[in-house]
Amino acid sequence: GIDRDAPTLTLRYPEDNPNLLRPTSDPVSLYVTADEDCTLTVGENTYALTKEVEKELSFTENGTFILRAVDKAGNESECTVTIHCIDRGLPSLRFDTNFVYLAEGADASELTALLEKGYTAWDNVVADGYPIVRFDETSVDLNAAGSYEVLYTATDAAGNVLETTRFVNVVGKNTLCVYVNGKLILPEGTAVIRKGENSLAVQNLQNILPGEYEPHTVKIRKGIFSLGQMK
Repeated sequence: GIDRDAPTLTLRYPEDNPNLLRPTSDPVSLYVTADEDCTLTVGENTYALTKEVEKELSFTENGTFILRAVDKAGNESECTVTIHCIDRGLPSLRFDTNFVYLAEGADASELTALLEKGYTAWDNVVADGYPIVRFDETSVDLNAAGSYEVLYTATDAAGNVLETTRFVNVVGKNTLCVYVNGKLILPEGTAVIRKGENSLAVQNLQNILPGEYEPHTVKIRKGIFSLGQMK
């Protein structure tokens, strides 16, 4: 009846997350089996293992954990498990500008094209194809001037979701609109352009006489463009 053999532990990882590699915001589980009846200690928790009966262990935080098994004769064995796939940090989304402008009566495709650019998304855990950015522009009425909220969501590989709002200003059809390289600039507005070829387009010029429109001036000057400049 002398027993000097320590328990042997066998680990099995969930099939949907082999080796605990897929980022998740939920607790992660792994399954342990012993080749004899024994007591298993993981941190401050103790479990009774029955020979060849699988036991589920749940982890809520990342870290390195020691699984220590002790049989009835006092023989000990241990193995180490590292959990690193739990991610509860929200992704980030930054807009070049929180306000975008579109002329009244514009096509829905113009709105979509406008909202699909002008932002940067990133996450603390790098995963191909993430974060996924979506937006809902259904609240914008392109046939009525006004300011509308568009909800953006950024989702990371672990399923964490960030929500933030961007504003779409639909400019009235009687408002003079100047487009600089395709971007709408309001009256008295300013656009920063690069040296070289640039395109200008004007919309909603007022007709003051047959074939004659109200004159306007576009000023172009050299200048210094910097962010956070101090003098």
